[in-house]
Amino acid sequence: MKIFEKAKIQSSQLFEQAYLFLAEKFEQSSKVFSIGSAYGQILYVLTKLSDMILFFIEDSVTEMSIDTASRTDSIHGLARLTGHNATRAVASTGEISFYISKTPDMKGDQIIIPNFTKIKCDNNGKIYTLNLIDDQVRLKVGENTLTKAQVIQGEIFAQSFTGDGGDLQSFTVTSRGSVLIDNFFVKVYVNGALWKKYDSIYDMPMGAKGYLVKTGISGGLDLYFGNSYFGSNPPAGAEIRVEYMQTGGEGGNLREGDSVSFKWTEPGYSLTGDEIDLNEHLTTTMSKLITFGSNPEPTALTRLVAPKTSRSYVLANPENYIIFLEKFNYFSVVDAYTTFDDQYLDDDNVIYLFLVPDITKRLQNNENYFSVPLQYFTLSDQEESKVQEVIENSGSKVVNTVVKIVDPEIKKYVINISLVVFEGYSQEVIRYNIISNLSSYFLNNRRRDLIPSSDIVKLVENVEGVDSVNISFISEDNEISKKANLSAPVIGIDDMGDIIIGRNQLAVIRGGWKDRNGVFYDDGIFDDKAGSVNIVVKRVTKKTTNTMIFQENMNKIIK
Repeated sequence: MKIFEKAKIQSSQLFEQAYLFLAEKFEQSSKVFSIGSAYGQILYVLTKLSDMILFFIEDSVTEMSIDTASRTDSIHGLARLTGHNATRAVASTGEISFYISKTPDMKGDQIIIPNFTKIKCDNNGKIYTLNLIDDQVRLKVGENTLTKAQVIQGEIFAQSFTGDGGDLQSFTVTSRGSVLIDNFFVKVYVNGALWKKYDSIYDMPMGAKGYLVKTGISGGLDLYFGNSYFGSNPPAGAEIRVEYMQTGGEGGNLREGDSVSFKWTEPGYSLTGDEIDLNEHLTTTMSKLITFGSNPEPTALTRLVAPKTSRSYVLANPENYIIFLEKFNYFSVVDAYTTFDDQYLDDDNVIYLFLVPDITKRLQNNENYFSVPLQYFTLSDQEESKVQEVIENSGSKVVNTVVKIVDPEIKKYVINISLVVFEGYSQEVIRYNIISNLSSYFLNNRRRDLIPSSDIVKLVENVEGVDSVNISFISEDNEISKKANLSAPVIGIDDMGDIIIGRNQLAVIRGGWKDRNGVFYDDGIFDDKAGSVNIVVKRVTKKTTNTMIFQENMNKIIK
């Protein structure tokens, strides 16, 4: 190793040092001793093998830490060691209604629709599956009774395995490509008998017919069975059938107010077994919003929450609830708290949840933060019921705990922006870029204490063509208070000009109200009247050589 200089750390430099040493040692010229020669080839191959060994060591060290790992299978594997099971995609659920609108020409007086019959939504092209309480639903011809049924977005698939009779048997349900498997709809049958799912092997009673299902480290599902002490093991030769649902995640959500239509992709049957085209004889509508679908837990979130996961799988404190709900990748803001610190004792067993849906998943074409309907910032009654259902079905909630979802208290603000812009830039383009930056900022804002005015200044200053900026927030509550009493304290804005957000408050940039001077701020962004965001160009500055050099120096200072 004495032939290498310690300052030479790159592989190419080490190769050059070895090459020069051998050339000098054996007095070989570059024409005789080169990469094309036999010994030169040996040196070159050994160098590349050393590179691969070092790369492997570096990759192994990197992937062994959840903070530095980059591959999904590494992150999921390390998270599994902490007891954290990464949440898979969640299928959207809702309810449809249907009735016989055209009497079919058939034998018998009933139309039979089996459970798990599939329908297709014309709006998004997704498949939805009926999830009935019974094996089938029967519609009596002539009564035109409205029937309601729950639907789940996705299709049911199955894979089969054979038991070997051993303890702690495990199987992997593989998935192809980017297929998403629902987090909840998994059923396991052993020799035709449905077995029960448990969260931990230690939860299985002795001899219980149960299993564990975990998110596969490299995709799909990992299935585990117990032994004679915890649970039981399938006997040798037993047929193990795993049914699961492939879903589109958040792509299966349907927006409230949309005109939704469905087509039945599978037939119904008469009492004699004849097929009936349900599209010709049934009128089908959406009676409850189909929602709460979400994509798999992001690896960045897995890396963040895995070290905080409780191995006891208990929802015992606000932090547990925050981590549990974050995994569903459905909310932009998740906050949970208790009121132990007040003097009122009757609600000390209540966990309050403050939830704001992820608006980015509800945006349609040409919509942004300022144009999306205001009701999308809050959960619907159906979504709140779904959250309660998910918490109850988790089996992890402490028995005497009460979960209450808090309705956000909407607080409206408008932003006034004054600009000095450089000559030669389109003011319309500057205005468009400012609105786009602000929309992205507020869609991704998760702060629960305040909205700093300096954030807005920074966003606007980064728009090309902007020389100087001044911004101010105006609070609806403050304007109402000042109109009644000019000396009343300022509400909603602190002495730094930042928006203050209370515990159950949701600050939104919205118009639709008047200030103390009678100026009406319309809901939206307009060129000819006051709205949610008002941009005024105060002055145009020439862009000289000195200003360009100074701007470059400023950029260097900022970096």
